[in-house]
Order: sequence, then structure tokens, then C-alpha cells
Amino acid sequence: MRISLGVCLSAISLTASASPPHGLELRGIQLGNTCEEALKAELALGAHPRFPVATMRAQHVIMMSDTQVAGEPKEMLYHCTDPAGIISSYSIIIEAPEEAHRASLYQEAKAAVVARLGAPTLDSEKLSPAQKARVAGLQGAPSAVCLWRIAGEEDVSVRLQPPIGAHDPWQVTTSVSEPNLYRSK
Repeated sequence: MRISLGVCLSAISLTASASPPHGLELRGIQLGNTCEEALKAELALGAHPRFPVATMRAQHVIMMSDTQVAGEPKEMLYHCTDPAGIISSYSIIIEAPEEAHRASLYQEAKAAVVARLGAPTLDSEKLSPAQKARVAGLQGAPSAVCLWRIAGEEDVSVRLQPPIGAHDPWQVTTSVSEPNLYRSK
């Protein structure tokens, strides 16, 4: 999986507030935990740092890689506030090279979030044909997406993302962020 620390940092907002752990827990981590807790949890799960830990700490992110499941390499990205190091957002990205496999990975990820949070606020599978056509015409748009907006707690999404470049894989991404973290003010 080709992810650079600079690209990830440019896509992350650096505004967040500290709060106790809350909301959706994935891989033993949730918003409000510290990045040190995420690092320890990921190491305990067998994941490996993508970059030197000191470099990631200085950039307020923790990026881990987990290749334990054959054919399903995972990248975990945790964004941490400064100076407290509280997690304000995180994503789990799974490469999905095979068409049938990526559809099942997306449905599994979606079902896991639905089981915890209920029906999504937005589900691309329920869009009208005209809406689906508009979305399909957007460059870089996911081929499937579900969004949950939990008022005052968190925003959650599950996306099936087609390759951006010719040699990039399809990806299934589950993201959790503080509410309004990525929305324009």
C-alpha cells in the first residue's frame, strides 16, 4: 500500500479538542484515547509502525501496518492532537484487489458499523438512479459509501474507493472523526 506521511498529513485537519474516550471502538481504540494507547494496542495486535515512531509522534500521527491476514493488508492512521496526543480521528484502510472480495469487505465493514450504530444517515446504495449517476461522474468519488453522523459525538464513514492511479488497489476505508472535524465552517 503506497501511503506517504506527507500526503496523509496534508489531508488531516489539525483542530480538535480533548475528551474522554467515546463512540465507535475499532481495534480496541476510540476517539478520546491517546495515540500512545493506539500505538500499544496496535503493537499488541501484531501491527507494525509505517515510519519511525519518533517521526510520527512529532507529526501527531500514528500509522500502522497489519499484514497478518493474507490478501487483506491493513493500514491504520490515527490523528493526534497536540500537546495532549488525544485521538481526534482515525481510519482503517484495507486493500481489496479482487472484485468479489472488495464487495464482501465493504459489506462486512458496513454491517459491523450498522450493528453498533444502526442505519446510516446516508447510504449510496439507496440513492436514486439519477443521484447515483451524478456521484459516478465525480472524479475520485467512492463507488459505495455509508455515513453516520452521531450528533455531538462523531462522524463515521465506510467507503469503497476505486484506485486513484493505474497501479493503486481498491480500498475499503472505515473512518471515525470528531463531529465537524472535516466539514467546512
